[in-house]
Amino acid sequence: MAVSILIVDDNKSVRCALRLFLTAHRFRICAEAADGSEAIEHARRLNPDVVVLDFAMPGLNGLDTARVLASACPDLPVIMFTSHASRALETQAQALGIRAVLSKTDGLDLLVEEIRKLPARNGRRRNDAKYTTADVKGPSRSTRGPSR
Repeated sequence: MAVSILIVDDNKSVRCALRLFLTAHRFRICAEAADGSEAIEHARRLNPDVVVLDFAMPGLNGLDTARVLASACPDLPVIMFTSHASRALETQAQALGIRAVLSKTDGLDLLVEEIRKLPARNGRRRNDAKYTTADVKGPSRSTRGPSR
């Protein structure tokens, strides 16, 4: 069964690029969200395998969203994929349990690598995802969080 991903970014073009790239790599996008509140709603309802989360968004930023997700969905892995990656952000993200902080400038291959490193969740293996778009609604330096 395909690994399901919730994409959270306020930029529609980024969400579209992520969706195209990740589905081409045999992941399933269960939903997309333009802000933290929408992400929390989708995560509670859809129980994705992983959340790919931007930092700078209107309303709840990525850290605030991750804080709520950690409480609402404690075993849900979150990877922050942002233009604002820094050591300070990485430290804050690690404290919230975010698995990795990746810079968008490092490209999408690193994101796929990080997703595949995550342990299986919901009975799905990370490396045998199948291509499907049935549930689809609708791209410096990297810093990495702990690999738990």
